[in-house]
Amino acid sequence: MTDEVRVPRERWDPKEALEGLVFEAQMDGGDAAASTSRLLREHALIAAQSICHLSAYASTERIRFEASRYVVDTVLASGLDADIRLQREQTKLVGQALYAAVRALGLRFGFDPDSAEVRGLAHETMVELAAHAAIEGEAS
Repeated sequence: MTDEVRVPRERWDPKEALEGLVFEAQMDGGDAAASTSRLLREHALIAAQSICHLSAYASTERIRFEASRYVVDTVLASGLDADIRLQREQTKLVGQALYAAVRALGLRFGFDPDSAEVRGLAHETMVELAAHAAIEGEAS
C-alpha cells in the first residue's frame, strides 16, 4: 500500500495536530512508531521539494547556501546517486561489449576496428542504443 501525500495546512493548530496524531496512532493499532514512520514518509516528498526550492529561491544567500549544501551532502552521503552510478557502469559495460564485438568482427572480416570510420559508426550505434533505452524507460 502506497502512502498518500498530504500537504499540511499553512496555519499550525497544535490542538488539532495532536488530535490528528492520536487518530493516526489508532489507525496503526496504537503503534506510535509506525504512525511516525508513515507520517514522515508521507511528507518526505514535499519536504525534499521545499528544500530544493529554498536552495534556488530563498530570499537570503545564507539560506540558499545551507539548503544547497544540505541537498548535495544528502545526495553524496546517502547513495541517492546510486542510479547515476549504475547507469554509468551499464554504459561502460555496453561500450566494452560493443568494442569487443567490433574488434572480433574486424579480425574476422579483415577491417581495422580502430579506424576513425569504424569508431564513428560504433559511437553512433551507442548513441542510438542509449536513446532507444531512454525512450523505453520513459514509456514504462
